[in-house]
Amino acid sequence: MASNNLGILFTTYPNYTTDGDPLPNFAHVYSDTVYTDSLNWYKFEATYIADSAYSFMTLGNMFDVNHMNVLHLDSVATLAAFYYIDNVSISTDSLIGWQITEVPEAFHPSLINIYPNPANELLTIKNLNYSICEVRIYDISGKLVFRKNVKEQDDASINTLNIQDGMYFIDFVNKNEMVIEKRKVIITH
Repeated sequence: MASNNLGILFTTYPNYTTDGDPLPNFAHVYSDTVYTDSLNWYKFEATYIADSAYSFMTLGNMFDVNHMNVLHLDSVATLAAFYYIDNVSISTDSLIGWQITEVPEAFHPSLINIYPNPANELLTIKNLNYSICEVRIYDISGKLVFRKNVKEQDDASINTLNIQDGMYFIDFVNKNEMVIEKRKVIITH
């Protein structure tokens, strides 16, 4: 199943839920496109200037079935649509456009420290353990853009001046060519 009206609802309270109440049929920013392609990424951009002291946001569809278009993509009558959402950014300055102030790695137990994130000229990686032999950086299409041998190093520095602006994934690889950790980083010059 696919639907339109995917968007963002800003609130002053965490964990938005209707608790059985009807959906608000409202989102501060939303798209009326029905996204059906499961192989490609779609870019959705919008501008919203807050009229309140919002501290939280909910991503999804805040509209009931009477206020959205639904397309069933298979013969099974599924009552849910799932979308992968990535690279959401919010700016505190409407003149700048988008600005990412951090990329949190929520609930990540790793001791590996990557900073600054977003990176400008130099990306520093601290607390590498000895099982990590190589650091590899991939763009969002999966293309390898950088690799560095870090065998028997506690720390590593990566010059990012030759890497284009964007979101990247860093793989930490052991001697058996297994990825033992994956992290996300933003590079912006």
